[in-house]
Amino acid sequence: MKDEYKRFIVVVIATCVILFALFLIFAKTIKADIENENLISYNDKPTTSGIHYKKPDAVELNEATYEELSQVEGIGRELAHDILLLREKLGRFTSVNELMLISGMDKETLAFIKEKLYVEEEWNRFNEEQNSDEKNKVNINTATVRELMTLDAITEGLAMKIVEYRQNNGDFVSINEIKNVDGIGDGIFNSICDDITV
Repeated sequence: MKDEYKRFIVVVIATCVILFALFLIFAKTIKADIENENLISYNDKPTTSGIHYKKPDAVELNEATYEELSQVEGIGRELAHDILLLREKLGRFTSVNELMLISGMDKETLAFIKEKLYVEEEWNRFNEEQNSDEKNKVNINTATVRELMTLDAITEGLAMKIVEYRQNNGDFVSINEIKNVDGIGDGIFNSICDDITV
């Protein structure tokens, strides 16, 4: 009986030592990731116009550090690590939508974190298109809250209601369906109908 008790104690102590060692290895790896801000080196690709736009209140995926990514609401440490691994594998992100390549990433999570992230080249293309002579229509099935707010009379609150309606009811079938969103009547619809599409 005493020998069994001694063996039990030895096994418990050995297990604790192994778990502590694994914890130290994991902590050291995380610390190295945090301290290493330049995981990937790359050449800057200027836009055709030479103008660089920065998306306000968002983190650029190709420049973000582990710490910056992990602090973004909806990402956290594990997903930040996965994003950096994917960036290393791809060499460079060309679109935020490439995050769907991460194992376990779903459309809802991507939609939630997408507003807080951007890829410079993709964002530059978007802004160049917005600033071109030909005004682009806003696709109400894919537009973000910020993109919807570029429409006349669409406040942040209305834009959020549009996105919420879309999430609850699926894509809009026609632009007229946007009038089903609480707060959008004929007046607002008439002011935006020429600038929206599905």
